[in-house]
Amino acid sequence: MGKGSKIVGVLFLLLGLACFAMFFMVGDKFANSKVVFDTDGGTSISEQIIKKGEKVTKPTDPTKENNEFVEWQLDGVTYNFNNPVTNDITLKAKWNEIINRTIKVTLEENEYTATIRDGEKVTLEDLKLPVKEGYLIKLYKTEEEEFSLDTPVTEDLVLTANYVEIKTYTVKFNSNGGSAVADIKVEEGKTVTEPKVERAGFVLDGWYIGEEKFDFKTPITKDLTLKARWNDGPRINVIFMVDGAVYKTVATKENTVVTKPANPTKKGYRFVEWQLNGNTFDFKTKITSELTLTALFEEVTSYKVTFNSDGGSKVPAQDVTNKVTKPSDPTKSGYKFVEWRLNGKKFDFNTTITSDIELKAIWEKEKAKWTVTFNDDANKEITTQTVEDGSTVRKPSDPVKDGFQFKEWLYNHEPFDFTTPITKDIILTARFERLGDISDNPTNEVQE
Repeated sequence: MGKGSKIVGVLFLLLGLACFAMFFMVGDKFANSKVVFDTDGGTSISEQIIKKGEKVTKPTDPTKENNEFVEWQLDGVTYNFNNPVTNDITLKAKWNEIINRTIKVTLEENEYTATIRDGEKVTLEDLKLPVKEGYLIKLYKTEEEEFSLDTPVTEDLVLTANYVEIKTYTVKFNSNGGSAVADIKVEEGKTVTEPKVERAGFVLDGWYIGEEKFDFKTPITKDLTLKARWNDGPRINVIFMVDGAVYKTVATKENTVVTKPANPTKKGYRFVEWQLNGNTFDFKTKITSELTLTALFEEVTSYKVTFNSDGGSKVPAQDVTNKVTKPSDPTKSGYKFVEWRLNGKKFDFNTTITSDIELKAIWEKEKAKWTVTFNDDANKEITTQTVEDGSTVRKPSDPVKDGFQFKEWLYNHEPFDFTTPITKDIILTARFERLGDISDNPTNEVQE
């Protein structure tokens, strides 16, 4: 081997050693990733060295005085700890500042204090107010303004508190032949629980006050007596279906007929009848077993709008495909037309019609009208005004008479007050005074 070959060999050896050393010096850097946790002033979190492509372990949440930890973020975006790490990253903690609110309450000259977070609701337990049997505690911001415990607290508060005696009412139950039911005491504004009651051979229909069925969701505000109402014997359900859904269920006494419910509605269709197994159901049929009746509809291209003028002039019905045209107002002697109503509410003629409807006219009784005649002192008519009953008459321009000065209008020889409501026909007469005449004698006037 020549000298040159030896030198080349040595150089290759040295290059190999250098590459080997370089691998040990920097190879670890290329194989691993560093994850740094910036707690932004919170407790310190150690960095993690992981292999590239692996996931970083989520550390225990840091803490920071007067702050609540929210999440870790990477470049301002929530970090997903399920993502593989492929390079060095720094995760930064996001915090929400904790704002505390102080509530001070004075009750019977004693002061109680609670501290809660901004936006939370304070409770009587937070305030540790002493309970007094038979009394409620009410809180006030001012003498007139009561503070509700349902209100989120967003500022420091200074409140006063008072004990308010709890009102209770007695709910009595008349079981009407059923098992006895004890009276129940109920706090004002709260509800009473429906009691259990039985009566052999009967089914409870409900508890009633007079003819009205009592709703047990009703807050109690006075003493009550509820009476049980019973149905004699078992009931059979008749189920009314509309397009596969239950429209109504009617519990019917055995061997009696079922009461037909109000006709259902369906946009674009007109109700025809109730059917049993595809056949028209006869509502004279006595019920002996549970039945399911199905509504039959027919498609419609127009709807009929009828007008009930309630004693007024007749208004023709309209067949409508979209909106009904408002007809001319009907007339009725002694009345003024007000509006058309549907089911007791003013009807909007911009409404799209989707079923047959009847509109009813609403009338307002016209007020009587009276004539007020203005005469001169010779009983000659100057002008007249027509006035609605109970309204006032407008004072006309002062009349003119040569050699005289107009003084006032008289009614029954007395000055007329133009604020007087008019309730009948009247005649007002002008009073004149001769110019230069010092007397105050009125000229003759003719009255009603």
